[in-house]
Amino acid sequence: MRSNESITMDRSDRRGSPENQPLLESRYRRLVAYLRFNRDSILVDVLLVSAWILLASGVAQWFSLPRWFFYIVVFVGIVVYTRTTVPWSRPYRSPD
Repeated sequence: MRSNESITMDRSDRRGSPENQPLLESRYRRLVAYLRFNRDSILVDVLLVSAWILLASGVAQWFSLPRWFFYIVVFVGIVVYTRTTVPWSRPYRSPD
C-alpha cells in the first residue's frame, strides 16, 4: 500500500476473513484507521456510559444512598453494557 492511501471502510464493509483486510505497517496509520473505523461506536459508548453515571449519581443523591452502593450500581451497569454491545474491531491486518 502506498503511504498516501487511506482506509475508507465503514462498519458495513467488514469482511469475513482477515486475509481480505489491508496490511498496515505504520502504527500511526493503524491507530488512525482504527479510530476512524470505530468512531461512531466510541462516541455512542462514551455518551451512554456518561449518561449512566449521571443518572446513577442523580438517583443516589436523590435517595441519599451510600457512596459504596453508587459505585456498585455504576460498575454493574458498565459491565452489563460491555457484555451486551458489539466490540470494536480492526479494519486492517497488523504485521505484528
